[in-house]
Amino acid sequence: MGDAVDRLTVLLARKRVPVVSHPRATPRGVTRVKAHMREVEWEDPGFEPPTPWEEVSEAERQTRKDVLDVWRRQLMVGVSLGKLSPQQTRERVLHSYIPGGVREEEIEPLPPRLYHATTALDAVKREGLKTRSELEGVGLGGGPSDMVSLTDDPEVAERIAEVTREAHDVLNGRFTVQEMIAKARAEGWYSKLESAAGGPEFLRHVVENEERHGVFISSRADMVEKYGEGDWRPLNLPTLKGGDGVERSSAWARTGSPEWKREHDFDFYRGPYLAAQENHFGWRDRKRMDPLFFTPNLDYLRNLDPSQIGVVEVRPVPGAQGTHEGGILGEWRTWSGAAVVIQ
Repeated sequence: MGDAVDRLTVLLARKRVPVVSHPRATPRGVTRVKAHMREVEWEDPGFEPPTPWEEVSEAERQTRKDVLDVWRRQLMVGVSLGKLSPQQTRERVLHSYIPGGVREEEIEPLPPRLYHATTALDAVKREGLKTRSELEGVGLGGGPSDMVSLTDDPEVAERIAEVTREAHDVLNGRFTVQEMIAKARAEGWYSKLESAAGGPEFLRHVVENEERHGVFISSRADMVEKYGEGDWRPLNLPTLKGGDGVERSSAWARTGSPEWKREHDFDFYRGPYLAAQENHFGWRDRKRMDPLFFTPNLDYLRNLDPSQIGVVEVRPVPGAQGTHEGGILGEWRTWSGAAVVIQ
């Protein structure tokens, strides 16, 4: 295997998929697909490279893993562009599932019209869509990082954009927890918000910016050592005092730092606030549904240019394929932004 691995290493260094010997291998050609303003070159990667891990060094194991990752990526881009049918894709893998755990029957043609909410409107119009991996983690979070998320419902896309603008305001102190509570009261769903937050006591912690920690019986000095300085105060009264006269408690709190407040105000917004709002108005109300933030990059979301938040309409290139996740978001996913053309 030594010579084979060396050859694969060279191919990987050239950013190409390895040539893999396989009895069913078919000739492979290069296809160029022009989507919007960028040209994507795709080469059929052939069949899955074997990856026996036994009795190999860690360096060789990593090389084989890198080779397999490149092969998987190239394979699924071909699926997105319609260059490989679901059956052809399934025939190329050595294991039960297509990369990403996708089943053959889950791959289907993309619908004729889709929508995408973005935080980089000018760049998307100029360069087309990219996966979160291509953007090095920047995005709204949720879903596989090697796929582009789309919706077949323009109102859902507009709602995602609207919530993104609100989240940007939350992270910049322009939409406060107090304002969220006031809005809930005015619209008649405060009780739902209070319940979603865990009750009135938990809601109070958010409003008062109280950083709480439940711990094993600890002293104020223990809290400083573990979490840093602050106006630490015990939450469980009366507190315990041992023979040393030191006050101890199983729960402590301090006033949260600006960073703490920013992060937890956002968590309150994307959690209890959006959930309670949808619970009150119903998920069919597209202007109030919860689009489900997952793990967005908060620094990026805080510092982005809000004028770059918007929605683009896309059309699939001929033969483009993906998976239909469905649900209330009407979500579709595909493995390459080149599978769709910005309108």
